[in-house]
Amino acid sequence: MTSWYIFETLSGHIITEFTPLSGSWTARLNEAETLDVSIDLGDPDEQSREWRSLGTPWKYSIAVEESGRFYGGPIQPHDWDEDSAILKITARGIRSIFALRSVLPVEALTTDLVDATGAPNTLLDTTLKNLDLGSIGMRVIQQACTWPGSNYPIVFPPARSGTHERTYQAVTFPTVEDTLSALSGVIGGPDFDFRLRLRNPSYFEWEFLAGTQDEPRLISPDTHTWDLSAPDSAGSDLTVSTNPSSMASLSWAVGGRGDNSVLVAQAYDPLLIQDDHPLLEAVDTSRTSVSVMATLAGHAQAPLRTGRRPWEFWKFSASLRSTPFLSEYQVGDLCTLAVHDSPYIPAGEYTRRIVALSGDDTSDWVKITLGEVYDG
Repeated sequence: MTSWYIFETLSGHIITEFTPLSGSWTARLNEAETLDVSIDLGDPDEQSREWRSLGTPWKYSIAVEESGRFYGGPIQPHDWDEDSAILKITARGIRSIFALRSVLPVEALTTDLVDATGAPNTLLDTTLKNLDLGSIGMRVIQQACTWPGSNYPIVFPPARSGTHERTYQAVTFPTVEDTLSALSGVIGGPDFDFRLRLRNPSYFEWEFLAGTQDEPRLISPDTHTWDLSAPDSAGSDLTVSTNPSSMASLSWAVGGRGDNSVLVAQAYDPLLIQDDHPLLEAVDTSRTSVSVMATLAGHAQAPLRTGRRPWEFWKFSASLRSTPFLSEYQVGDLCTLAVHDSPYIPAGEYTRRIVALSGDDTSDWVKITLGEVYDG
């Protein structure tokens, strides 16, 4: 059974449980999840909830429970139709709020970011060192949580030591979300996740997780299996989408732009050329705040890690009423699909990574999207 809740974003306090006219949810790897609900305000029970107030963006959040998993976060856009009396609301995971937060210490609230000559105040830069990349991401989030109106109910693990260092210049206003994405994007970069859970029957909280230096991917120890060719299989409706747009043999990353200087890193992998593929390039010009060449080199190497073959996304439906159950797996986990008698896919067992899950309150099936499994 699917359950829906409204709760306060900053306290996690559950205001009410409700039943939408329709509702759906999608969780994606290293992104904020998305929830969409339609509410019939012609229903007297829903009229009594004062949705004009409960639908206040950012202040309130929506959560869904499906088969023991919770997803949810702050309310964002919504649309009201007077004729049908239908209110449509979209909510996204707590990570979405960090797309609107800068990597700045709270002192920037009362201190000028530049001096009288226009020079940057480097005391407001954020420098993090002797940490693994996951802990650097965590420290950036924790710094954001020291500002007024930022006491999100997030539970953090202890920081981990490491060999990495990052400096974020205050005057470039990097967002926390972009910072997390950049940390994930380098070779060996970690996954980040905010997993919604019940603190107690009256409050929600998010558990923050980050991959480690040795295990950058957030993957549970179990590999889940669906035999799509078996009679009465718990999986069905397999589709495969192939996207070659990110294939590359040569990669460039540009950073450190100043008045008279620029850093450029290059990486080259001859494998595709040796296999008679035409030369394809990847160019990343978004790293303007990177001033360390080793860091920029990591950004140049990253596209080649996944660029040797087209991206393939496999999608199929899995029963919520059969093993493996949704409570046993989540985004990021590995799974094995057994495929037989396909005119397109050679018979065999294929291990791939869950990159998205989606469902709704009318179906006993969850849709699973699988991506490639890469090293590092």
